[in-house]
Amino acid sequence: MVSPAGFIGQYRHALDEKGRVSVPARFREAMESEEGEGGLGLYVTVGLDRCLFAYTPVRWRAVTQSVRTTARHPFASRDARRFQRQFFASAAFCEPDAQGRILIPESLRAAAGLRRDVVFIGVEDRIEVWDAEAWIREETQGREDYERAAERALDLGGDLDAATRRHGDSATKEEIR
Repeated sequence: MVSPAGFIGQYRHALDEKGRVSVPARFREAMESEEGEGGLGLYVTVGLDRCLFAYTPVRWRAVTQSVRTTARHPFASRDARRFQRQFFASAAFCEPDAQGRILIPESLRAAAGLRRDVVFIGVEDRIEVWDAEAWIREETQGREDYERAAERALDLGGDLDAATRRHGDSATKEEIR
């Protein structure tokens, strides 16, 4: 589903023998709502943790701008150059066919280890595409590490409950920091 907060939810689909997969209807709605702002489709590229990242054209422009401005000196940093090379050179614009399927290039399927069953997950500003078995492992491990990961990612100093009490249950990451 696409909410005002972005992409949410998880949906299991199957790749066909040609590497096509149906984009979940909820995610297609976002693609269609942005159609006049950059085309109907998704930019798909290598992600982290052996999945693929997918962005609508509007969100792709925002992420490319962020990549450009986040690296202080992108040409002076080997890590920044390597990241940018992999992220952008691997990217493909995938347009849906009449049935709402996109063709994920073989190189991207191989990079993410995608086999027949895949899971689309909404992660706020992007969609991640996982091999179904890899997603089960990631989801299991993620649930085990959820609180510790939240504390680190949100820089809460180890006390998620205290940060929520200080800033209210509806606090945003920026308010908690």
